[in-house]
Amino acid sequence: MTEERMFRILNKYLQKPELIAHARTMAQVLGGVAEALDVENKSLWVQSGLLHDLDIDIVDYDISPELHGLKAVEILKDECLGDEELYYAVAAHNPLTGVAITKALHRALVVAEGLLHGQENSIQTENVIEVILSVLAKEV
Repeated sequence: MTEERMFRILNKYLQKPELIAHARTMAQVLGGVAEALDVENKSLWVQSGLLHDLDIDIVDYDISPELHGLKAVEILKDECLGDEELYYAVAAHNPLTGVAITKALHRALVVAEGLLHGQENSIQTENVIEVILSVLAKEV
């Protein structure tokens, strides 16, 4: 999947500039973690960070919070974007979906989301990467 296509889809579904900034920051952080871990498929980590909240303007979190992530997977499938690994990571980032965290990518996405959501302007991405690496190291 090309970067241009990912950003076109991102801009199609996310309307608020702060949400797009969050997605970009998440992609940067997950890419940094993937690089530090020397993972085989760094692009999957970046894509997961970038596209994990694709449904945030569609799902009413107050009424159906368990749909956040699952609806993003539907969008990705409808747009013929991604694969099962990406879909699983996007769904697993919201604990309310019931999708189990089974890989380092899933845990990194959850931790990054918790640290960054709404904090993009006040936190250094390098610090977030260090925290995620520390959390992942404790789980080994």
